[in-house]
Amino acid sequence: MKKYFIPLICSFSSILFLQNVSLSQTNESLPTTNGIVYAVAVSGNTIYIGGSFSSVGGTARNSIAAIDATTKTVTSWNPNVSGGGASVYTIAISGTDIYVGGFFTTIGGQARNNIAKLNNTTGNADATWDPNTNSTVNTIAIGGAAVYAGGNFTTIGGASRNYIAALSSTSTGAATSWNPNANAAVRTLVYYLGAIFVGGDFTTIATGNRNYLAMIAEGGSLQPFNPSPNAKVYSIAVTDNNVIYIGGLFSTVDSAIVNHVPRSGLAAVNGSGDLLPWNPSHQASTTEIYAIAFSGSIVYVGGKFTRFVSTTRNNIAAVNTSGTVTSWDPNVGVAGGLGDGVHSIALDFTNGRVYAGGLFNSVLGVSCSDFVGLTNTADAALPVELTSFTATTSGSNVDLNWSTATEVNNYGFEIQRQKTEIRNQKSEWENIGFVQGSGNSNSPKEYSFTDTPTGGQQFQYRLKQIDFDGKFEYSETIEAKLETPANFALLQNFPNPFNPSTIIRFELPKESNVTLKVFNILGEEVATLVNKVMTPGRQEVTFDGSKLASGMYIYRIQAGNFVEVKKLLLLK
Repeated sequence: MKKYFIPLICSFSSILFLQNVSLSQTNESLPTTNGIVYAVAVSGNTIYIGGSFSSVGGTARNSIAAIDATTKTVTSWNPNVSGGGASVYTIAISGTDIYVGGFFTTIGGQARNNIAKLNNTTGNADATWDPNTNSTVNTIAIGGAAVYAGGNFTTIGGASRNYIAALSSTSTGAATSWNPNANAAVRTLVYYLGAIFVGGDFTTIATGNRNYLAMIAEGGSLQPFNPSPNAKVYSIAVTDNNVIYIGGLFSTVDSAIVNHVPRSGLAAVNGSGDLLPWNPSHQASTTEIYAIAFSGSIVYVGGKFTRFVSTTRNNIAAVNTSGTVTSWDPNVGVAGGLGDGVHSIALDFTNGRVYAGGLFNSVLGVSCSDFVGLTNTADAALPVELTSFTATTSGSNVDLNWSTATEVNNYGFEIQRQKTEIRNQKSEWENIGFVQGSGNSNSPKEYSFTDTPTGGQQFQYRLKQIDFDGKFEYSETIEAKLETPANFALLQNFPNPFNPSTIIRFELPKESNVTLKVFNILGEEVATLVNKVMTPGRQEVTFDGSKLASGMYIYRIQAGNFVEVKKLLLLK
């Protein structure tokens, strides 16, 4: 949700870590920087910062750095951005990939114009992924198989793309056919459940009239969503309960009933684009909202402002979803006009912190420049806190059960399975199912999933918890062991009849040399499905009959002295 701003250079003292936003608490110093912080992103215990600086904690770090949230030290990760006036405006994280956009010509040891994909361990730029834009990249969003980029460019990924594009996340980063073709700069992008929310300076996009804000489907079609603010949109936050918060320079937003409803730089609309009553800033004077972050029942807002409703709040505030400004007040100052407030907010649910970056020189009246870590004890929202994850077996089934104490931004859980070591070989993790999460919740939730694994007796399971923005974390690994079948058995294929493929299952009480063959009704062999030594347990193979004629076939298993035959029916 980053924007492009003209870089400003100033000198600072330090980056501070303030606990509970209280001067009575001990300040914990973070590494010192010497330049503006435009972008903040968090992954686990690592804080990534981007901007226009040349050192962090006395260590050379050009425009991008990583800080260990636990030790509060600069890590060895060093992509070393360069180029005249180089700046990083946006950082987006997807697994081990760190996508970076801004204004630069080299990064991670490679020539890269304004956008790159970095490895989270080495800091090296991907050797082949090179969209090569002709101007700045202000914002990056990751969704599905695409990397969405917005900015000031007119070419990217080897194609003409005006201010917005979708790039392949693999190979060279070539532009896809998705081409909304905005008529002015894009400043913020958010991917949410197959839709891309776009904010910026434009008035037309995807062949339609949209003032500064639009929703575009993954397929490229412009959606009816049209709140029509009257000026630029810098930031968007989408929640799972169909609320879209927008921030920018606007003073009015249209509703379904009344046009030009006053909203001073901050508003909430629903998924249809209808303006919602939420209005914490209607008494503010000149308000510029650059950053929005959502946490449970609290909306964190950053920018350049001095008031919310009738309450003094300098450049950062926490507002309830009811529209009430909370008592949380870090009081970010820009004394002497040396700054323009908070540009970026990132929530660290692992450590319970709120990070803010921008161009400012004090927090709570204490000298502090451009990056700060805060806590908010009134924020009850926590990360997806897994309280239990168990596996029990029943016959050939494995029943998985897990529970959470609280959830924030939880899209759901991907269930993954792996066979344990067999003959010193370990299988790859396999995705076997998905269970929808509860989005944001402060109450315990229970989940379950039943698996019927084959090919062995011992299996490991883990959960991949996925946020709405694509970020994910893995649970601990648990193990399940199925009982050994008491007898040899050949089960009826499923489905039956079938077209063109079917699954054949069988059970082995001990390690056996197995042959499984398919014959036509004349007794002629048409396929050998298995001919090898197999481990005890329930096994399965797939029979593909796409090259055979319709009709009755026979499948026969032999495992040691055990022999059994069953019929299957192919209908095309």
